Amino acid sequence: MLNESILRRPVGGRDVMAAQLDSLAEVAELANVKLRVVPFSIGLHHGLMTGPFVLLRFPPNGDGQDSEPPTVYQDGFTGALFLDKPHEVERFGDAFEYIWAAAPSEATSGKLIRTCTKELRGR
Repeated sequence: MLNESILRRPVGGRDVMAAQLDSLAEVAELANVKLRVVPFSIGLHHGLMTGPFVLLRFPPNGDGQDSEPPTVYQDGFTGALFLDKPHEVERFGDAFEYIWAAAPSEATSGKLIRTCTKELRGR
């Protein structure tokens, strides 16, 4: 999931950003990728108040147990934060579900990515 601001803030110049968005649109069409963009029109809601995070879930080992506990990773200005207490992971899992449910479909998100790409190219 991405916030629309990521699509609209050119990094590296307009041409570089447009090429990055082209790549993102291509990857979003892969069968094993689900990408949604949370548009500005959704407004500011609880899920977005978490800031960027990655929810890491690891495959089970041979006996069906988690090989590692689920972990939340947040990259910060002065370093990274890893959270693995069950209540912390649950809160971020809830935030992810809330954002996912609020975001438009993958198809609609893909259209927004392509629209932003065209705008960067002045079309």
